[in-house]
Amino acid sequence: MDSKKKHKLNMSISHGDALPTSVLATQTLAGMLERAAKGNRGIIICHSDNRRDILSYQDLLDAASCMLTGLRQQGLKPQDKVILQIQNPRHFFT
Repeated sequence: MDSKKKHKLNMSISHGDALPTSVLATQTLAGMLERAAKGNRGIIICHSDNRRDILSYQDLLDAASCMLTGLRQQGLKPQDKVILQIQNPRHFFT
């Protein structure tokens, strides 16, 4: 990188209140996401060029459900191992 061009990257940001304990009371990640999706919260995704996207928990749940459907259609079952190559940071969360 050119020493004259320095970029400030936001690696992670946390704003707002903690999720309600009712969301965290379940034992599975899927259960937590389903409960969180009932609210109006989400996550902010910071890109390497400092753009930010907001992803609601409902949108995250919908995307994760689509990913699960696709993996199951390919014959994967629970506990199967898989490697995903992900380029879009938004897809990392699904």
